[in-house]
Amino acid sequence: MMKFVLLIGRILYASFFVAAYFLDMTSDEEVRAIHLGTIELAILTPVASVALLLGGISVAFGIRPKAGAWLLILFLFPISFYMHPFWKFDDNDPLWRTNIISCLKDLSMVGAALILTYFGTGPLSVTSTRLSGQQPEPGFTK
Repeated sequence: MMKFVLLIGRILYASFFVAAYFLDMTSDEEVRAIHLGTIELAILTPVASVALLLGGISVAFGIRPKAGAWLLILFLFPISFYMHPFWKFDDNDPLWRTNIISCLKDLSMVGAALILTYFGTGPLSVTSTRLSGQQPEPGFTK
């Protein structure tokens, strides 16, 4: 039963990134990046979009999940600070609250991805021990 809970949690986590690829990484994000004074991010948006999609699919299906988790980390960690510069606003400014919450949300997702890099995705994945014949990943021994 718990292996299904892990699978559902993994799919819910990954669905954010796959949905972000289709919903958030549009020209609006490029405009926002330019508005924040980060033209480099506007140029890198297509690359970041692909990292989101590949990382999300990798984690959801358990196809090389540790590599997928690292892709998500490489995207999320810098984006957390570049796109949500809470330190540029006064504490009373509503944008401070919005940006710090968004930054912390992104960093919490980095934390979840770091956990995946250590434990992997568990028994119900394409690269699970039952399908590949590999040794169990740390933390998922019986």
